[in-house]
Amino acid sequence: MIILIVVGTFPEGYSQTENKASIIVEINPNLELFAAVYILAFNGSDSFIIAPEDYVNDVLTYFAPYKEHEAVEYIRKILDKSYPYYHRDSVIMDLSTRLVALDYLPNETNLGDLKPLAEFAKESNFMEFYKAHEKEYYSYVLNITQYLKILPKMHEKFFGYTYHEYRVELSYSLRIHPHSKFQEEKIYSIGYVYSRGYNKDVIFRELITIFHEFTHPFVNAFLGKTYGLFEDKNYYLHELKNRLPTLTAHDPEHFGSFERYLNELLTESIAEYIALKSGIPQDLVTFRTLQMATVLYPIQDFLGEYEIFEKIRKENETLFEHAPTMAEHMGKWATPENISKYFKMKTPITVVEAEERIYYVGRVIIVYGTRIRIRVE
Repeated sequence: MIILIVVGTFPEGYSQTENKASIIVEINPNLELFAAVYILAFNGSDSFIIAPEDYVNDVLTYFAPYKEHEAVEYIRKILDKSYPYYHRDSVIMDLSTRLVALDYLPNETNLGDLKPLAEFAKESNFMEFYKAHEKEYYSYVLNITQYLKILPKMHEKFFGYTYHEYRVELSYSLRIHPHSKFQEEKIYSIGYVYSRGYNKDVIFRELITIFHEFTHPFVNAFLGKTYGLFEDKNYYLHELKNRLPTLTAHDPEHFGSFERYLNELLTESIAEYIALKSGIPQDLVTFRTLQMATVLYPIQDFLGEYEIFEKIRKENETLFEHAPTMAEHMGKWATPENISKYFKMKTPITVVEAEERIYYVGRVIIVYGTRIRIRVE
């Protein structure tokens, strides 16, 4: 009975420390199949296509006989260029979520609307094209895999459980909005290749994004049990909305409620803390912290909170047990009376507030000169 109660406190598919989690990073064949059809559908020219020019030309040449295939028409229809960017972004994201959970499409049955993609793969021998570019894919995968090994350990420490399998599923040639998915014993971070070659700075930025996406499901579970401790701290979001009304109004996913805002704040801060422990250079993490502090302005205090947690935690203690202390500290960092002063102290000096004012007023006055006159007396 005790075992059943303990297991019941964790999401399905959790793993304890003795069950070592596996980490898989790949350029997903289904995502790349989708990307190839997308490149054909828009003749290699579209804002979501990120592949190098020679790769795009390879796609257009290799798959030229199939440019009028039913799959190409399907993608052209559901992602028509007349649709707003955010709509197309959302459709690509949703489709990618479905694709990564499936085996290679030609091996699947009951595909529904995805059947044309499977037929395209069979008829064009897509896998031959994929294998011809595996060396390009593999060189990128090698650059990020080593830094991900710390993730299960840190999730175990912070939340008391991990998933059995962590999967990073990327597209090499199509911009897919980074997001996460969890299904039974597997957790997915889905996105795209930020940089080819060996641009370490860009790769490190992508790694923090991957840490972020993998941490979201854990924070969802955490707030599901502890949000009541934090809900009276909603003045943090109210202050942000007062300062940046346009930005927050246009992003309800992150700023629509205090619970959503706190979710993003905890997820990003934990991801950055894990990044520091993974070996990513501190200056790069600090740069991201400052970038994020424009909207997630308590982020530096949360990073300090995790340091405190690691120093004082008892054996097997997690953030679930530490939540009352976190909420108490959050109430001390700022109060409803001094939140404006706290915001100014924690937010970097940027042009964001100026842009907000310009957008709100509807005009901007630019003062400039054509010559500088210097008089020496």
